[in-house]
Amino acid sequence: MSSNENWVLGVTLGLLGSIAINTGNNIQSLGLKSIREKVVPSEKDSPSRKTSKRYSLSLLSPTKSQIAPSYEDEGSAPHVGDVGDRSPIGSIIWLLGTFIFVSGSLLNFASYAFSAQSMLASLESVQFVT
Repeated sequence: MSSNENWVLGVTLGLLGSIAINTGNNIQSLGLKSIREKVVPSEKDSPSRKTSKRYSLSLLSPTKSQIAPSYEDEGSAPHVGDVGDRSPIGSIIWLLGTFIFVSGSLLNFASYAFSAQSMLASLESVQFVT
């Protein structure tokens, strides 16, 4: 491949990488949302709306067990940092999104070997549009 055609390969890899990064990020978000829906009961699922409590859960905020161990229950004390079933590692959707995200990042990294950075940096904005 001649040097005149290298920039085409670089631009193609850069665009594919940016699209893969955005797609992977969206799939990761979908996986986290599915985990959140499994952990937090919604008001629609409860038989009586008057007796149901409204729960809010953010996977980025610390849980009660991460802030301080709770000894209120008569059972064993929780371990600090224990997040129970909320770990995204167990979600196939989240793992797929992570794989696509990392693959897109590697494609983006490889594109810099074939094209000028000044050309590729402006093309990376595609990941925010797709």
